[in-house]
Amino acid sequence: MHVTKTGPRPSDKYIPWYFVAFFVVLFSFDGIFVYLAVSSHRGVVEDNSYQRGLNYNDTVAASEAQAALGWHSDLVFTADDTLELQMADADGNPLRAARVTARFFRPTQAGSDFTITLDEAAGGLYTSEPINTVPGQWEVRVFVLWKQHHYQLSERILVPGR
Repeated sequence: MHVTKTGPRPSDKYIPWYFVAFFVVLFSFDGIFVYLAVSSHRGVVEDNSYQRGLNYNDTVAASEAQAALGWHSDLVFTADDTLELQMADADGNPLRAARVTARFFRPTQAGSDFTITLDEAAGGLYTSEPINTVPGQWEVRVFVLWKQHHYQLSERILVPGR
């Protein structure tokens, strides 16, 4: 006759440690995810999004006022690294003696932004000095002020590598 022993097996004493190990692994992964969330990009594109939202109607009104001017513009980044802007009014007459500035910024990288002034070279043609900057894609926003009228345009340009 064979007697079967009942009761806990010797390996049963490790069962509570299995629960402890499960939670240690779980908290370790949670800690890794919290570290990655805190140390990576915060995802905020616009720091003042609430205020910008409140000013949206002003932006729409300015856009409509600009469209009503009927001005024409042509922006070119030339082979000799200058920025040229040709400006004309609704009748095709060149805009003379305007104040023109251009703001350059990288869509993918903050910190390398800069602003330049364009001077009038000929009737309605505004040019910059040669621009010495890193090659790649740049967003250019041009601001024109002429007789209390504001005009702006935004274009992406590609600065070739040398």
